[in-house]
Amino acid sequence: MSRLNNSRKSSPVKIATFFSAHVCLLSAFLILTGCAFFLPSASEAATGRVSEPIVAIGLAAKASEVHLGFPSGGDMIDERGRRMKSFRTAERIDWSLAAERQAEQQSGRGRSRRRAQRRETWVGHTYQFVSRRSPIGFNGRLFRGVMIISFLPDGARVVNRVGLEEYVRGVVGGEMGSLSPMESLKAQAVIARTYVMANRGKHGRDGYDVCSLDHCQVYGGVGAERMIVNQAVEATRGVIMISSGEPISTMYHATCGGMTSDNDAVYGGKPAAYLRRVKCPFCATGLNYRWTRRIPMALLLKRLATVSITFTRLFSADALASAPLDRVDRLRFHTERGIFSIKGTVARKLFNLPSTTFVVQTSLSRQRPISSPLPNIRGTAINRPASAPAMLPGGPGVATTRGGPNSGPGHMVPQAESRLHMSIRPSDVRKILAAHIPASGSAFLDTSPDRQLLLKQGGLEMSELVLYGRGYGHQVGLCQSGAVEAGRRGWSYRQILPFYYRGVLLRRLGY
Repeated sequence: MSRLNNSRKSSPVKIATFFSAHVCLLSAFLILTGCAFFLPSASEAATGRVSEPIVAIGLAAKASEVHLGFPSGGDMIDERGRRMKSFRTAERIDWSLAAERQAEQQSGRGRSRRRAQRRETWVGHTYQFVSRRSPIGFNGRLFRGVMIISFLPDGARVVNRVGLEEYVRGVVGGEMGSLSPMESLKAQAVIARTYVMANRGKHGRDGYDVCSLDHCQVYGGVGAERMIVNQAVEATRGVIMISSGEPISTMYHATCGGMTSDNDAVYGGKPAAYLRRVKCPFCATGLNYRWTRRIPMALLLKRLATVSITFTRLFSADALASAPLDRVDRLRFHTERGIFSIKGTVARKLFNLPSTTFVVQTSLSRQRPISSPLPNIRGTAINRPASAPAMLPGGPGVATTRGGPNSGPGHMVPQAESRLHMSIRPSDVRKILAAHIPASGSAFLDTSPDRQLLLKQGGLEMSELVLYGRGYGHQVGLCQSGAVEAGRRGWSYRQILPFYYRGVLLRRLGY
C-alpha cells in the first residue's frame, strides 16, 4: 500500500477510489458466499496506519467514595492541563461525599468567612489522575490508562480512558473464563473489540463511551487479565467483524439452550442480517441449558401485585409463544377475577428467570417432548433427517478446506439450509461442499420431558406455578457456552464467529 501511495504516475486519490470500489465488490461477493475473510479498510489503503483508538469507560456515575492508589507514583492534573499535585510511590488519596458535605455544614455554622473560603473542595471540578508506570488503583481495583474524575454535588463520575487493546484484555477475562480454549477466547476478543467500535458514544450523555457493567460489557481492568487472555487478545490484535462495511453490534449471551433468537424478535426494531437465529448443537453443558422454576402462590401473588395484578385463586396459566419452548411473548393467568397477562420480559424480571424461553405446567394439559433431540454433545451421534448428507470434517455441518502456502488458514461455510451449498474460497478459488441442516424450527429443540401435574388434591386450583425453560440471557448472537464447546472440539475463531454471526467479514484495523 505504501508503494501505491508514493507512486508518481498515479494520483493517490484515484488509487484509493479504485481500491475502495474493488474492496466493496469483494466484500459483497464474500457476504453472499457466507465466508469470513480479512479485508483492509479503505482509509487504511489511502492513508496507511492509524493510531490505536482510545476508549472511555464509565466505572462509576455517582460514587459516594473515591479511593485512589499510585503504586509507582503519579500526578493530578486540572482542567487546564496544570499539574496540581504529585504523588509519591505507594501514596493514596481518599475522598468522600459525606466528608465534603460535613465540611460544608461546618463552614456555615458561624465560622469565619475567611476560613470557609480557604477550605479546599473538589466539588465542581474535574481532575485527571495519571500513574507514572504501573496501573492506577480505584476503590480496590487496578486499571490501566488514566482516570478522569468529575466531583459533583451528588457524587463522583469516574471514567477510565485506556487504549482499545488494553480495554479488550479487561473484558475478555470478565466475560469468558480463562480456562476456556484459546480459540474461544480469540472469538470473545474479536467480539469485545467489535462491540466497542460499533458502540462508541453509547453513553455519550454520561461523558463516556461504554459502561463497565453487563449493560455494555463487563470490564474488570487488570484484575480480569490472565496470560492466556492476553495472548488471545494479542493474536487477534485489531481484528473486528463488519457487515456492509461497518462494525456489527456483536450481541452475545451465556447459554442459548439449543437455538439463538432473531434480534428483532427480542428487541424489536429492524432485523439484522447477521443476527438471525441459529441452531446451536454445542451448549448442552452450559449454565441453565435446561432449568426449572417453582414459584409458590404467595410469592406469585406478591410479585404480580407490584404490576397491579391482584387475585386470590389461579386455575391455570399458559405461555404465549410462536412454538413450544420458544421465546414467550406473554404469560397469561386464568383467575377467579378473569384473565390477566404480562409480557415475557416482565415475567423474567419479576420472577428472576434465566431467560424468556419457557413453558408452563398447567392444569389443562401436559408438556410433551419432541422426538428429535439435539446433536450429542460429544458429536458422536448427530440426529438429522434421513435425506441429509453426511457431515464433513471440521465440526457438525461445517466443511473446511486447505489451500496453498499463501492461502491462509482453512475456511468454513456455516450451516444455513437443508441442501448442499456451493461456495468459492476467495484465496484459493477452490469449491467447498458443505452439509447443512435447518437453522430454524422448534422441532429440533429438546423440550422438557413429560411431567406430573402439581395441583391441589380434588380441584383445579393451582398451588404453585412451575416453569420449564432453556437458556440463560437474551439468546441473541453468540452463545458463549457453545463457543467454548466449539473451541474444545477444535474449531478456530474464524469458524466460531461466522457460525453465530451470518454473512460477516473480518477486518484488521490499521494500527
